[in-house]
Order: sequence, then structure tokens, then C-alpha cells
Amino acid sequence: METTEDLFKTFAANLQLFVQQTEFAKRNCNLSVYQNQMRRAIVSRHSLDTIFWFEDSHLIAFALLYDITVFVYDSVNKTMCVH
Repeated sequence: METTEDLFKTFAANLQLFVQQTEFAKRNCNLSVYQNQMRRAIVSRHSLDTIFWFEDSHLIAFALLYDITVFVYDSVNKTMCVH
């Protein structure tokens, strides 16, 4: 869960990343609500709603957090994206 808490801290420090890059924020841009729902989903050990699945915003947050570059290949468009 440490990594999840790190993700939350990174979103809090970069709120626009959360608001503009997560599917959840399209429905509710309140980071606290996101954090609480994500924590409950993890604790319940049930499969996560697809709205919590790993997405670009998570890659960007971890790249910022760990000061790394993440390369993602888009097989549909046959292009490389750098985060």
C-alpha cells in the first residue's frame, strides 16, 4: 500500500495531473474521494473497478516520484510515448 500512498501524495502535489489525466476525475475531481474509494477497494481485496486501473496518470506520477523516464509503446498507432 506504500506505493498507493506515494501515488496519492504525488497527485496532491500535482493536482492538475489527477484532474486532467484520470478517468475518475471526469466523474468526481475530489482527490480525497478518490483516495478513500481506492483505499476501500484495496482493503476489500475485491477486483478493482476499471476506473481505478493503471492509466497514464499513474505512469506520469511514478515517473515524477522516482525521477525516471517511462516509455510506452502504442501498438495501435505504432508510436512511442514518453512520460
